[in-house]
Amino acid sequence: MNTPLRTIATDGLLVPTHVINRAVTAWRIAATDEIATENRVTVIADGECAYVTVPNDFCRAATPVTGDWLLIGRDGSVSHRRADVFEAESLPVPRANAGCLAGLPPRVPRFPG
Repeated sequence: MNTPLRTIATDGLLVPTHVINRAVTAWRIAATDEIATENRVTVIADGECAYVTVPNDFCRAATPVTGDWLLIGRDGSVSHRRADVFEAESLPVPRANAGCLAGLPPRVPRFPG
């Protein structure tokens, strides 16, 4: 018997994991086969697979593939980036600093909270 995956809510406050041009929570996409039928993708979050519900226009700009990154902004916006682009432009936020973004390089804008 398969245990159903947990669903991660994107409307609550999530701890930022990366900074690109803004603070985001980012998870690697593990599967995209349910975007059309269930409006969700499978991600690897905290070492386990979980579902994230995505908006209807999630694939408008490009179709995500396994290995890309799902991004959730502090405002609850859900998007994705190709793996190579995201990994080249993002700065991981150490878990110890995730609550405050004070230790970031000057080129990255500071965010409240």
